[in-house]
Amino acid sequence: MLSIEELKLSSDSVIAGIGNPHKGDDKAGCYVADRLIEHGLSRVVNCETVPENYLEKISSMRPDIVLLVDAAKSGKAARTVGIYRAHEISAGVTTHTAGLDMAMDYIEMSCGAAVFFAGIASKKSDGDMGPEVRKACDMLVEKIRRRLCMSR
Repeated sequence: MLSIEELKLSSDSVIAGIGNPHKGDDKAGCYVADRLIEHGLSRVVNCETVPENYLEKISSMRPDIVLLVDAAKSGKAARTVGIYRAHEISAGVTTHTAGLDMAMDYIEMSCGAAVFFAGIASKKSDGDMGPEVRKACDMLVEKIRRRLCMSR
């Protein structure tokens, strides 16, 4: 597992938010994508619950790094963000395990990008996003934004 600071994000990197925007902490990835777009970042995709529908779009952007962001059931404390490679994702870590590792492999093979999964530890599956997860999302947005702005 890596930290966001260890990723070499650049202006060629793509951030993809995954999640259900209407379901508790599961909206974490969508929230991050929306905040980055609000900050004027253009290489951000909000995939919502169907990341497989965006694989070609992501690959066509010819990224060097792709960071998929989603809520995670990692067993860690809420607000914890872990950065994983495809082979490190085990069943139950992401709320969208079906095929996420295959999607990561597809992106790597189709455009040569290094693909990572940012899992935001979550608890709440209904209502609004919990305050701990929102804080983790806000911190992640700021770290990504700073890293991308430094690379320009």
